[in-house]
Formats: sequence, C-alpha cells, structure tokens
Amino acid sequence: MSRAEVPNSSLRYPRLKNNFFIDVKPFGDTTIKGSKKYSMKTLLIVIFFFFGIGAIHAQETPRADVRQANQNTRIQEGRTSGVLTRRESKMLRKEQRHIHRAERRTKADGDVTRAERRRLERKQDRANRHIYRAKNNEIQPK
Repeated sequence: MSRAEVPNSSLRYPRLKNNFFIDVKPFGDTTIKGSKKYSMKTLLIVIFFFFGIGAIHAQETPRADVRQANQNTRIQEGRTSGVLTRRESKMLRKEQRHIHRAERRTKADGDVTRAERRRLERKQDRANRHIYRAKNNEIQPK
C-alpha cells in the first residue's frame, strides 16, 4: 500500500524546499533533516526578534523632535509678538537648523546611541537658554 492510498491524515508527507527535505508534523513541528527540531512558533519568534532589534536600533528621537517643535514655536511667537528682533530670530533659527542637521546625522546610521542622544539634548538645552535670553533681554525691535 502506498502513501496515497492510506486514508490516515496523520502521515507526514515530505516536501522539497531549497534542496532540503522538510517533514511537516502535526502541531506545527518542522524538521529539516540533519538539523534540530524547531516549532513554527519558535521560528516566528526568532524572526520577529531579529526584525524587532532592527526597529529598536533605528529609533527615532521623539523627545528631541517635540522639543525642537516647541522651540521653533517659541521663536515664531517671539517674532510675531515683537519681543525678538529680526537678527535674534535669524540667529535662533540658524541654531535650530544646526540641531536638525545634527539629529539627521545621528539617525543616519540607524542607531542612536546614548552619547548621541545626550549630545542632542545638550544642544537643545543650549538653544533653549538662548531663546529665553533673547526673549527676555532689553533689546527692543525697531
């Protein structure tokens, strides 16, 4: 009696994939002949783990993005309210562009390290002080 004639569905039928014979067993166990047994669930977990690591390393810097947006808003508000002069707002916008370029360079390799994040935060802290000082100095726009 050949396999095709046997009505029992619990028999394993070998499949050929990439020149490996893969035996599919009930309950998702997959065996590549000559290797260890791995369940389909385990394989999926491993695959998602490696893709997840890539996503973690390609982190965005949400805190830096929010801070930069707030700083740009403060500069714009200072200019429209007349507290900042044209020269002060120009210098502050130039500093914001510098921070944005540094952030893009930091993210370019896909890995934002703790030191790079700290460096960005220091730049933003400095820009924050500059905005505060420019808005609260005695220089009045013409």
